[in-house]
Amino acid sequence: MDISQQGLELIESFEGFRENAYLDSGNLPTIGFGTIVYPNGSKVKMGDKCTLVEAANWLYLDVQRFVDGINKLTWDKPLNQSQFDALCSFTYNLGLGALKGSTLYKLASVNPDDEKIYNYDKNNPANTCAFTMWIKAGGKVVQGLLNRRMKEADYYAGVD
Repeated sequence: MDISQQGLELIESFEGFRENAYLDSGNLPTIGFGTIVYPNGSKVKMGDKCTLVEAANWLYLDVQRFVDGINKLTWDKPLNQSQFDALCSFTYNLGLGALKGSTLYKLASVNPDDEKIYNYDKNNPANTCAFTMWIKAGGKVVQGLLNRRMKEADYYAGVD
C-alpha cells in the first residue's frame, strides 16, 4: 500500500509548514513539514530555508520509509486506506520502533477493525484507546499530541 494524498495532508496539518529551519521539541533542526534530514542524507541546519514545493517533496520522500516499514510488518487482515494513512501519520510522528512495540500494532495486526484501536472516551480521551496512549512528552500529557492522536483515531475509523 501507499499513503494517499489525504494521508499526506493529514500529516501536513499536524506538522505545519515552516520555510525557515527551527528547533523541534527534540532540539533538532527541522524544516518544511518536519524534515530533519534532506533526501541527499545531509542534516537540516539552522539558517536553512525552503519553498512549499520543496517541503512537500521532502515530506513525501520522508514518509516513504515509514510506508515501506509498515508494509513489511505482519498483518493478519489487510488494512483499508484510512487505517494505513493514520498509521503512517502515527509512525511519522513517533517512529517505526514505537509502532512495532505498541498496543496499537498488536491490536491492528490481528484485527484492524478492533474498536479498542480507535474508540476513545470523548469526555476523557487520554489513554482510552490504542492511539491515545501516545500523548506524553517528558512524562507529561501534551495537548497537541492528544489532539493529534484523537484525529488519527478518528481518521483510522473513517470519521473525517
